[in-house]
Amino acid sequence: MFYSVYLSKDNLILSWRMSTGLRVALAFAFLSVSAVLFRVLASGDFTGTSPFGRVNLILLPFLLFLGVLYEDSIVLNRKDEWLETRTGLIFLKRIRRWKAEDLTGIEYRTVRGSGKTDNTGPAGNLRVRVFFAFQMRNQLVILDRSCRPGKAETWLRAFQAFWPRSVDVVQ
Repeated sequence: MFYSVYLSKDNLILSWRMSTGLRVALAFAFLSVSAVLFRVLASGDFTGTSPFGRVNLILLPFLLFLGVLYEDSIVLNRKDEWLETRTGLIFLKRIRRWKAEDLTGIEYRTVRGSGKTDNTGPAGNLRVRVFFAFQMRNQLVILDRSCRPGKAETWLRAFQAFWPRSVDVVQ
């Protein structure tokens, strides 16, 4: 949902990373909320704020700052034939790497949402989403649980064109 796909200049690395737009939005929200906090502190009106407001003024900038520092990416290396995931804060991230032969397939299945209608289809159809994940030998690396069908199809074609080995698509 919040991923952008990048291909390296030498066409050897394909990666899905948190989109730059999301990171910019989080940074803007952090700066805005921090400015409000500093204004309240500078005016001396912090004690006049409700307890819930004080907790929000302190906790929200902290959480937004952590969101700016969060990294979530999946990297495919065609030359060395490995898949790597990076999740967590930039300085506390968890890096996991698998060899190409551990990648057994791609799970690509249609999921219908509940209650919301799809504007592009006939009236009454539920919104269609796609679950997209890489199947490793011992686990599932989920890329997106509710991707738009067109975007998921683009990701699948990009992967199939990029990856040198044949991989089964499980639907």
